[in-house]
Amino acid sequence: MDREELKKRIESEARAIVPITNADMVCKDCVQRYNDRLAPGNAGKCEAFPCGKPIGVMFRGEGCAEYVKE
Repeated sequence: MDREELKKRIESEARAIVPITNADMVCKDCVQRYNDRLAPGNAGKCEAFPCGKPIGVMFRGEGCAEYVKE
């Protein structure tokens, strides 16, 4: 792969990255969510899961056992 092809591939992959936010999950109106507008990485954690939300909540659109509606 030459430099130009590599550059195009890197640019293409960079455009494919889409951050996950609370709005993408049931967490959008949970009282335990962290504000992901202050720090984008906060969508992956909350008061109930300070070390990281379950994979199902993050990536499969599953509900959360700790969800508490505002």
